[in-house]
Amino acid sequence: MVLVLLLGAASGVLGGSASSSNREGTRLYADKKYDEALKKFSEAQAARPDLLELKYNEANALYKLGKGEDAAKLFAEAMSIPDTQKREWAVYNLGNAFFNAGDLENAVKSYVQALRLDPTDKQAKINLEMSLKRQQEQQEQSQQQDQKQPPPEEKPQPPKEEEQDMEEKQMQALLEYLKEKEKDDMQKQQRHKATIPAVDGKDW
Repeated sequence: MVLVLLLGAASGVLGGSASSSNREGTRLYADKKYDEALKKFSEAQAARPDLLELKYNEANALYKLGKGEDAAKLFAEAMSIPDTQKREWAVYNLGNAFFNAGDLENAVKSYVQALRLDPTDKQAKINLEMSLKRQQEQQEQSQQQDQKQPPPEEKPQPPKEEEQDMEEKQMQALLEYLKEKEKDDMQKQQRHKATIPAVDGKDW
């Protein structure tokens, strides 16, 4: 993820301590001394809180220090920069902050917005494609995990006491019915046997 820094941001309108702090912060940032650069950018921003470009540079230093959430807040504020190109850079870097935080949905939205502001931004396009690919991979992994998990088994609930008593009574009645039926069938069979005449043997 490539960050864009506004080197010497708004130097034409900065004056006194703000200009000096911003230049020093830019130099320290280039030397990868991000802690010290952050202090200088913060000093410049405190001297000129009206300049969104200074918030933008402060956000870049925070981003490099791994403070993505703080950086994202300042990048979001810097999105109001009147200059279209600088606003596009703020939106693009906000996308980077979201991407590194694992917020792919907002990263995609930010890169799309950056490309609307500057359709020629190749890096924004690359990052957008990367975010969409990562998003798709996560969705596929989630679907595979869902498929591997067996559906929860429905355990039979123990019958309530009233239902249990009813079932026992029904079972008892059924047994008695079967017993009576068997007894009745046997009596009918015996009566039927008594009325059948004897069959004479066949002559050969």
